[in-house]
Amino acid sequence: MKAAFRLLMLLTSLGCAAQDQDIVQAKLSGSPVQLTLIRADDLSPTHFPTGQVALKEISVPLAPDNNVFLILQSNGIAPDSQSFAAVYELNPSIQDLNKVAPNTTIIVPSVVADPNLRAKLNNGYLVELTLYPELRRSLNQRIKDFRVACASIAKLTKDPNSQAQLRDLLNWFNQIGSRYNSRTDPPLRRDTVVAMNEEAGVLLEMCQESLHENGSLTPAQLVQVKAIHGDLQDDIAQYNQDLADVAPRSQTAYKVTVNVEGASASLSTILRVYYTYNGLFRPLPATPPILSYPFDQLGTSATRMLAMKNYQIWASRDGDPNHPVTACHFLSIEPLSPTEIKVDLSFQKQAQGCPQ
Repeated sequence: MKAAFRLLMLLTSLGCAAQDQDIVQAKLSGSPVQLTLIRADDLSPTHFPTGQVALKEISVPLAPDNNVFLILQSNGIAPDSQSFAAVYELNPSIQDLNKVAPNTTIIVPSVVADPNLRAKLNNGYLVELTLYPELRRSLNQRIKDFRVACASIAKLTKDPNSQAQLRDLLNWFNQIGSRYNSRTDPPLRRDTVVAMNEEAGVLLEMCQESLHENGSLTPAQLVQVKAIHGDLQDDIAQYNQDLADVAPRSQTAYKVTVNVEGASASLSTILRVYYTYNGLFRPLPATPPILSYPFDQLGTSATRMLAMKNYQIWASRDGDPNHPVTACHFLSIEPLSPTEIKVDLSFQKQAQGCPQ
């Protein structure tokens, strides 16, 4: 086993108060992680002993007799959906740990423990990881609030198709929340959790606003409900896999390259490609502006890895995504989509915005 490693976590001093010993906040590969000490036999949480705890990345060969479950356990980590999500985040080129060639070196998290914690880990305890804890707490709260706001679907719309979509969304979000709480959810990419959280927030706001005003969802809002339904339908398919004797698969990442044609040389240096999830999209320019995400590169060509989902993609002057200089392109990434996708956008001097 390769001994070289890189220390990632700032050592966290644990106080004597019980509330300070229950949970430790840290980061893994730049992402926030919550650490909880549990009994391996019944998964019950317990206090961290007084001292210090940290995480590190280590590189190990994935030998046939040393699977990821055993590697995580030997490193003091509970092998569940969240720790597998961490492994996939540390190894972005790997999408299925069951198909990795023997002796391939992978990066995994490991606990750095002082003698007090090491004694616990040697006697039936493990450290449980929770990725993006604040994001997950926000999503869980929005799911609970959406359950209340969507209790009477008939008040929100009389349209049978829209009612069916709202029932699906309610059931799907309930499944997402319960599977996360039981730690049996699939290992999701951060982008997917962000999209779920934001789309749950949009749904909640629309439903609460309609109920407060004793009215129904507007035609435009029902269009957005349909778009969110399409987005979440792709996500919920990930929940068909169970965490059993084989490592769960990660979400497939697709390489999306966007080219902007027709822009002048001077303008091309300040162009940036933006995207949003289709369920968050409203016609541009929008008031208030919609939540959007930039591609990293400036210019007329940019590339980003995206998960399977429905997107709207456009180009704007850097820093001004609300005013597109191209038409918006609807991109649906499906299971049979090629792993490398090209999108062509045309510069429009008098861009009229992006309709829905």
